[in-house]
Amino acid sequence: MSRRWLMETSIPILVLRFDGKEYRVDEMNPSFRTLLNIDSDVLAGLSIDEITAKFESLQWLDRYKKEELALIEILECWYEVETIRGSDEIAYIHHNLTGQIEMDSNNKHLQTRLNQIQRIALIGDWEHNFKTKHEFWSDEIYRILDFKDKSSNPM
Repeated sequence: MSRRWLMETSIPILVLRFDGKEYRVDEMNPSFRTLLNIDSDVLAGLSIDEITAKFESLQWLDRYKKEELALIEILECWYEVETIRGSDEIAYIHHNLTGQIEMDSNNKHLQTRLNQIQRIALIGDWEHNFKTKHEFWSDEIYRILDFKDKSSNPM
């Protein structure tokens, strides 16, 4: 995979290059410029400290000085940041997980609602996967059958 192709993708990418003293902005792709909502020429050659001192709206970039980045929030979106280190540069590749995180949150909310409805209606659910032999019993099934804990599943 060529670097040029990677920089032309829709995934936001920031590249810092070590100048012998510290890492400075070397390159960013159009997607990262859009994420920042700033012209990349303004940031070219600046260190993270210089950027955060100069632009209050970019204070969140201070997190990039840490060795390990995982999940960060940038302007109300959640990104998993993949760090690729070269001999004299670091590339930060940003994978937008906002939709997935929102979906996970919605699924947890729906599961909580389902559990409440089952408790009120005194109904439960279960499923059995014939291939894997894995079974799932809802919490309400355990209550209906008067099992004290999940280890007392008779199946």
